[in-house]
Amino acid sequence: MRRSTLLGFLMVLIAFGVYFRVIDPMLESNRWLAFLLFMLISVAGSSLNKAIEGRFEFLDKRLDPQMSVWLAAGLLIFLPLLIVSLG
Repeated sequence: MRRSTLLGFLMVLIAFGVYFRVIDPMLESNRWLAFLLFMLISVAGSSLNKAIEGRFEFLDKRLDPQMSVWLAAGLLIFLPLLIVSLG
């Protein structure tokens, strides 16, 4: 797994956190607008990830396969717990 892929995964998790903690409670009566805002955040994060993917040598390096699994699993566990505890 490249570091830029890990950064993209982190952006997706943050987009989910913003959606569930900010957008969804604010626009619970208008689901289509909430979904549209989530899609805009996701597309913006994806395009930002694509824009910086080839520019920085640091992000093009590959991680150790075992370390990438541990980082992804840690992000899947830690970030949702952090989002829940902040609210």
